[in-house]
Amino acid sequence: MHRKYILLIASLLFLLFGCSESKENNVIENEEIKKVVIYYYSDTKRELGNDVELDLTKEGECVKYSNYYDETEKQYKIYDVDAINNFILKNIFDYEPKDNRSINDKSEEKQNLWRIRVTTNLDRYGFSGYDEYPDYWDELWELIVSVSDAEDISEFRVEE
Repeated sequence: MHRKYILLIASLLFLLFGCSESKENNVIENEEIKKVVIYYYSDTKRELGNDVELDLTKEGECVKYSNYYDETEKQYKIYDVDAINNFILKNIFDYEPKDNRSINDKSEEKQNLWRIRVTTNLDRYGFSGYDEYPDYWDELWELIVSVSDAEDISEFRVEE
């Protein structure tokens, strides 16, 4: 009799923790990534804001860059959406710890150094950091340049 209760409790714990862990890691894999928005500062004073929007829909497939410092706006065609999707799944979703995920955080105490928002056909996910860029940061920019008609990374950065 006790064995049945223990087995029942163990099964419930397995379902609760096993399913939630599986869902967390695989939730995005069943969704279609529509847009990625990267907002970051390219200076230590956090005055030079850069906004990069990756439209990954079949109709759009482009990278839009803008900044408010000198009101620059540029647009580049994307040639390999799958490479960007794979990078997002393997690096951003698998890499970013929970404390770098900040959806709808309007705190003014500390200004984010960088923010990435991924919009899918079902949901929106946010990631951010305050003190340093993530380990995959340089690789992300190399990928964006390599799959678009941008010439180099300087296309996506305003500098004083």
